[in-house]
Amino acid sequence: MRVFRQRLADVEPDTLGALRGRLEGSSAVIATAFEPSDAVREEATAAVRETLEREVDPSFEVDPDLRMGVALRIGGLEVGWSAQGWADELEATFDDVVRDVRGAGDEEGDGSEHEENEPAGADDGDRT
Repeated sequence: MRVFRQRLADVEPDTLGALRGRLEGSSAVIATAFEPSDAVREEATAAVRETLEREVDPSFEVDPDLRMGVALRIGGLEVGWSAQGWADELEATFDDVVRDVRGAGDEEGDGSEHEENEPAGADDGDRT
């Protein structure tokens, strides 16, 4: 719940305004990967109320696709955290780093011209 609370605190002002605006015609739903305990429900509700600065009574639903996560959903907007989302972000960051490293290697060059399957120092000459 700590990460969910932090995600709510980090919501951009525009998104926060959109969430508040959608409360007028929609209800707030807190989705969790597993059935939350009463204590978790109370903590999540308090976090949503603090973030939205509204006295809302969100409903709760179980969404196994969140995979160890929790999300606030209001009128088609969603803010939250899940292990899958974290893994997706990690993979994207890793891919960016690999691309940057490969790009830097192409630009700098190390002066060697070896075929990919040929070990450094290999000799194409005849051996006698």
